[in-house]
Parts: sequence; structure tokens; C-alpha cells
Amino acid sequence: MNQEIFDHIYSNLSDNDKKIIELRLSGKKYQEIAQSMSFDQSSVGRKLKAIAKKFKYSSESNLEWNEYLVQIFTQYKSNLVINELQEDYGFHPVVMPGRPEKIDSPFYIERHRIKRCTIESECYEAIEQPGSLVRIKAPSRMGKTSLMKEKDTRQSQSK
Repeated sequence: MNQEIFDHIYSNLSDNDKKIIELRLSGKKYQEIAQSMSFDQSSVGRKLKAIAKKFKYSSESNLEWNEYLVQIFTQYKSNLVINELQEDYGFHPVVMPGRPEKIDSPFYIERHRIKRCTIESECYEAIEQPGSLVRIKAPSRMGKTSLMKEKDTRQSQSK
């Protein structure tokens, strides 16, 4: 599922379905949802499971339907999911940086700390050679700009 599909399904939910899912994701118990919606408490679970199926939940999934709802809403509409519920199920939204990261950012991983990969240190050594050229090719958001910023930082610290 992607954001567009999620938004389409969410926009086609009935007002009652939206209200039920929003109450559940705000931490309300089934009894509280039933009282506020004038439903029988036993029907709240069935209604939530039906909503999960609208969001392409399959019983073959490795998640329970209520867990699945928390996961997809955490991913695509996290403002509706309270932190306690995200923590209960272990789901946290991942926010990808939209710009080069600072070296001390938790998103930036120096590969020289990984034993099997010394490519960064090889790049640093090659760059220091007069007339050297290093071509860095990688998909977007893989740390190319951050690597160059770290190199600049290291050079200015050594002077």
C-alpha cells in the first residue's frame, strides 16, 4: 500500500467508520467507543475488523487486524494515532530527512564503523592525493552529500 491508495480508501470510509477508527486510534476502549457511537460493545470489534479489511488486511498477514490498523495509520496518518498505542504495538513513524544530514545525526551511519566496509576511508585517502578524482554513485538519500560534508569537516579540524 502507498499513500495514494491509503488516502483513497480513507476518503471513501463512511463518517461512522472514520469516527470509530479515530476513537480507537485515540486510545479509547471498545466500551467507550460503543457508548459514544450508540453501538453495542460487541459490534465495535466487528466494525473495526471490517475497516481493516477495507485497508487490504488479510488474515494471512503476520499481524492481527487491530495491530495492522495501528501500523498503517502510524505510517500514513500518524497524527491520528496516540504515542501510547504506537509504543504498545512497537510502531513508530519514520521521518526521512529531506536534506543532507549533519554528521552527528542519527540518520548518518559512518561505514568505517562497519568492519566489512572500508569504502569511506579509501575515499578519504584517495581525495588527499594530488590530482585525485573520486566518483561517488549511489541512489538518492544514501549519504553522498553528507560524506562530502564530513570530509570538509575533517579537513578543517586537521588544520
